[in-house]
Formats: sequence, C-alpha cells, structure tokens
Amino acid sequence: MKDYQHRMEEAKKRDHRLLGTQQELFFFDRMSPGSCFFLPNGARVYNTLVEVGSTPAAILYINVVWKLHMML
Repeated sequence: MKDYQHRMEEAKKRDHRLLGTQQELFFFDRMSPGSCFFLPNGARVYNTLVEVGSTPAAILYINVVWKLHMML
C-alpha cells in the first residue's frame, strides 16, 4: 500500500495538466474542460512537434490523428 501511495504522489508531481499551466503553455476553461487552449509558448511547442512529425522519416513511424474542437 505504501508503494502505491508513493507512486501516486510522484505521479501528481508530473501531472501534465498542472505542469503545462504552471509553465504557461496552455490552460483549461471550465466551459470546455476536455480541451486545452494553447498560450504563445505552448503553440510554439505544438507547432514544432507538428513540423517534426511531418518529416518523411517520422511519417514512417507515426500515425497522425486529428480531432475536431467545437465550442458553442
């Protein structure tokens, strides 16, 4: 049980939702809790990952999936 509690505490330290917000990469809005909104630095990181992922070498190893975001 102690091992499980220790792993859960360590996982909280690496929670991407908190880290991204603290590093001002993105934020979540309560009106759309499942979608993150990229701030300027987060958009740069995202665009760089998209560029790297679209190189011919990367295309051989990854499948790209896009999802539609709609806010009403």
